[in-house]
Amino acid sequence: MHVKEGLKLLFGSVVVYGAMAACASGGTMSPFDTTSGSGSSSGDNGSDGSGSSGASTGDDSGGGGLLDALTNPVPAANADTTQSGSRLKAKYYAGSDGSKQFAGWHDSMLNVDCGFSPASDGTTRCVPSGATTQLFFSDSGCAQALAYIPATGCNSPPYALVTVPASATPGCASYFERVLQVVGAYSGAIYTGTPANCSEQPDGGAIWRATYAFYTVGSEVAPSTFVAATVQTDP
Repeated sequence: MHVKEGLKLLFGSVVVYGAMAACASGGTMSPFDTTSGSGSSSGDNGSDGSGSSGASTGDDSGGGGLLDALTNPVPAANADTTQSGSRLKAKYYAGSDGSKQFAGWHDSMLNVDCGFSPASDGTTRCVPSGATTQLFFSDSGCAQALAYIPATGCNSPPYALVTVPASATPGCASYFERVLQVVGAYSGAIYTGTPANCSEQPDGGAIWRATYAFYTVGSEVAPSTFVAATVQTDP
């Protein structure tokens, strides 16, 4: 039996007991009776005893409301554990109806959005969002990677990411991200393939330029540039 049902049964039993006790004592008001009048008829002028009963005509739902308040559990706190720091600021979707949903992190020092991933030093860091690499190249040996973003992108990305597989990871992560500095827009020939089998794309890569905007990249940005984080568990 649920706690609420048990308490309602107990509450009802007490009320019945109180009513029986009132009858046995000659109509004494029960401590649970909230009416202001007497429950007996005055019998005035030969009355047959069918006078007003004095029963309360008020709303009797108050007891149920009180019982509900006493027996219903307090709703679990809907605490938002997302918290901005001195540098990383939480982003939200703010609904016009007052709703709010977490939308990621913004590095206020670098002025870029970022997300937590293993960095090349093996530490989890808020790695900036950036262009993709490792598919297109600017040289006939397919050694100089080009960064690219969708052609509809409005702004030149400040960083490009290189995802490195687990075999090179200094730790237990399955991958880590190298962050390269974007140098500038690229308009030269585009190559694809591997160093052993590299080929130039027709018309300077026109088919790819219709889809992507290309950028040259520089050296790796030091991982310590980005905010570090650790995974913690509540006690």
